[in-house]
Amino acid sequence: MLDYNNTKIFHNRVFILTTLLCFIFSGVMAQSELEIMHADLFGYERDGEKFQQLTNNVIVRQDNLMLYCDSALKNDTRNLIDAFGHVRLVQGDSLTVTGSTLHYDGNTRVANIDNHVVLTQPEFTLNTEQLIYDTKSKIGYYPVFGKITNKGNTLMCNSGYYYADQKMSYFKQNVDLRNKDYHITCDTLKYDNQHSIAFFTGFTTIVKIPDSTVITCNNGWYDKQKGSSQFSKDVKIGQPQQTMWCDSINWNNELESGDAWRNIIVYDSTNKLKVTGNYGYYDRKNQLTKISNRAIATQLIEKDSMHLHGDTIFYFSDTTRGKKIIAYHNVKIYKSNMQAVADSLYYGFKDSLMVFYNLPIVWIDSTQLTADTIAIRFQNQKVSELLMRRNCFIASVDDTLRFNQIKGRNINGYFEANKLRLVKVVEEGECVYYVKDEANAYLGVNKITSNLMDIYLDSGKVTGVNYKGKPDGILYPVNELTTKELLLKRFFWYDAMRPKGKNDLLK
Repeated sequence: MLDYNNTKIFHNRVFILTTLLCFIFSGVMAQSELEIMHADLFGYERDGEKFQQLTNNVIVRQDNLMLYCDSALKNDTRNLIDAFGHVRLVQGDSLTVTGSTLHYDGNTRVANIDNHVVLTQPEFTLNTEQLIYDTKSKIGYYPVFGKITNKGNTLMCNSGYYYADQKMSYFKQNVDLRNKDYHITCDTLKYDNQHSIAFFTGFTTIVKIPDSTVITCNNGWYDKQKGSSQFSKDVKIGQPQQTMWCDSINWNNELESGDAWRNIIVYDSTNKLKVTGNYGYYDRKNQLTKISNRAIATQLIEKDSMHLHGDTIFYFSDTTRGKKIIAYHNVKIYKSNMQAVADSLYYGFKDSLMVFYNLPIVWIDSTQLTADTIAIRFQNQKVSELLMRRNCFIASVDDTLRFNQIKGRNINGYFEANKLRLVKVVEEGECVYYVKDEANAYLGVNKITSNLMDIYLDSGKVTGVNYKGKPDGILYPVNELTTKELLLKRFFWYDAMRPKGKNDLLK
């Protein structure tokens, strides 16, 4: 048990002094006598003051305040009364306070009730061991542990105030609020008993009962009736396998969705994925997280990080249907050995497939890939397969002015150790590649046209070509053709658009 003796004395004095000052400055010092309605009386004087001993079903009244008890000692001179046994204080038709003992000052209208104190109003109950109640202002203060029950909520704290007229409660130190949906602990809490709204400040922990989600913050409110809440200041939301941080979030319990703002971080421990941004939306029913405003997704792949930017990033964390990312507009990717730009992107974790849409450009080491659509499949966190569809073009630098080029309607590529080793061209195949001797001197340049081709590469350089069907190919001396003649139609070198680092993603 905590020692509240010093705290009680201090708060009692402050409470009574504040009440007296309110009376003085508001001009309400008018007194009314405590009127004995029923009791057996025994009167006497002591030290010049008049007393009355009251016994047997004592009833005392002052204006709209009724006091019931087993026995009491009334000081007529000072307008005070001390009550004992089954004490019951009734104010108006809605507020009742019970306890074992009571000291009441009829001048200041302040009652101090002790031992098994219970204050009740419609749909509201306060249990504590000491209550200082100002019957004029209808404000109660309990300097010791208190417990409140209201409309399915249970609140506990080390000390607090209750405002009967406003039906508001203030809780201090080790505040604990529980209901069927939430368990909230914090340092300070204001509670609207009429509307079941809790306002909390200081470090706060909220545990959602149905799914064990843990929320921590330093400010916020929770509206039980409307099923909505707001959390702010260093917010953290922890769920199995996923954690979210942000500056603030609004939440709707019924829709199970909410909006988050500023310094957002979403981390998926299973896929080692982190998504950041300044605006977010989370839909728990559909397991959807949307991040925008400087959004970046970062995944650790084989001791290297892949960074993805898009104007808006959607992250679906449904483990049944497979986790996935969809990014829209101005998509950019940076990884040490792979970069890309595109209009939009799909990345499925279950099938390890990344698809770029709407004229993407992908760079893998020194090789540039362009097509209407490009898909890359990963295996064991390494690039294993490349699928290019329509208007496909692969280019790599042979030297400053010379480019190896592969072109076709559809292209499939296969990797070994993250290196592109085999390219299969399906329909409308064209290829330009430079042939060198063992001393790395140019022997010529090959221009080949074939509907189907298998092209073998090493470090972006063509090492061999297999044809299916009748090819059309000529080996030219290197200097016989002009630069323009050595470039296939629709060739363009997009190196200026290539992200050179993570910081380029937001440029």
